[in-house]
Amino acid sequence: WLRRRLGTFSPSRKSFCSMEAHTLDRSKFQTTYNLVGVKVPTQLTSKVVSQLKEFTWHKTRTVINDPEDDTKRIILLNSNVKGSDDLPEEKRSFFDKQAQPEAEIVTQTVTVGYDQLSAEEVLKQIVPPELELVTSYESVGHIAHMNLRDEILPYKYIIGQVILDKNKILRSVINKTGEINSVYRTFEMEVIAGVNDMVTEVHETNCRFQFNFAEVYWNSRLGSEHARVVDLFQPGQVVADMFCGVGPFAVPAAKKGVVVHANDLNPRSYHYLQHNGKLNKCMKFLTCYNMDGRQFMRNLVQQTNIKVDHVVMNLPASAISFLDTFVGLYAPDTDPSVLPTIHCYGFSNAADPVADIQAQAEAVLGISIPDITIINVRNVSVGKFMMRVTFKLPAAILNTTAKEGSDEEPKSKKPKV
Repeated sequence: WLRRRLGTFSPSRKSFCSMEAHTLDRSKFQTTYNLVGVKVPTQLTSKVVSQLKEFTWHKTRTVINDPEDDTKRIILLNSNVKGSDDLPEEKRSFFDKQAQPEAEIVTQTVTVGYDQLSAEEVLKQIVPPELELVTSYESVGHIAHMNLRDEILPYKYIIGQVILDKNKILRSVINKTGEINSVYRTFEMEVIAGVNDMVTEVHETNCRFQFNFAEVYWNSRLGSEHARVVDLFQPGQVVADMFCGVGPFAVPAAKKGVVVHANDLNPRSYHYLQHNGKLNKCMKFLTCYNMDGRQFMRNLVQQTNIKVDHVVMNLPASAISFLDTFVGLYAPDTDPSVLPTIHCYGFSNAADPVADIQAQAEAVLGISIPDITIINVRNVSVGKFMMRVTFKLPAAILNTTAKEGSDEEPKSKKPKV
């Protein structure tokens, strides 16, 4: 059965776009496939499709009418099936024992246009093969956030148009053009397709978050991590979020009855933190601050005497350096049982990122951490890892002394509560 193999088809590279005008000619995308089809009586169609469902064609209709016999149907197989060798033995046996002699093997020419092609299939016909094609993006509400390499930038507007066409929920495609600002965690960007509207809404951990993506930090890839950490908090506990952004930890925690003190240095993050707290109706449990992270913790512990159960430090580029906040924060006679559990994020480029991130944390604290949990949150890039260290602040911290100058905050920053 199906002994003859079809020749492979490779679409030719055409002039699909004008690079000068940054426009895409969608009408020129016509790709022809020579497919294997199985012609069967109409009453056998469902049975055969069920047997071959993982090998059927899906770009257009899987089952078409036989133009020569209205009592039969043609089941199209995907373009990878060129002959019987491409099917498992049990599928060939099915035809030999059950479908013959009713089943007949035919070839069918199918033409696929722009609308039926995936973004990757379209761009492979435009971008030269020697360049690394990137079609992945971070989805932030209606915004697609891309990080395009320099060599692919001449095609950025075409890439943006294709991404927009193939993802109907998107209205804007942006490309990152600069590094993340170390203070407010924002970055320079350009709109490469769609509307220039950066005010968006994201749903995560049963909460709604609204913000201007150009003004604040948000990473949709951290959604699972946000949920994992929030699950560690119990209603009635007190959480201090030192670098809270627009509230991906703080808002869902407050929504479940955790008492949250959330702080961010960026005034726009502070604005949207308050907005999101109101949007999710959890302001009863959420207090918002706009100040330096170290001063925020001193205010809570030393001035208002709040017993903090958990501290979240989600500023991977520099959060570990802020661990010195806890050196000298508590009086030497403090009961060690009231010391908080720390959840601190950082980056590592080491061959052993687990050992490296623990060494980083211990170096800043000036003590060893005997009981620590270290999580590899995600691989940021080749050889670069985002890590989380979770540990109960050791009692040894009560015997350490703060370094001179470590308690200084930016003079231009006035606290807001």
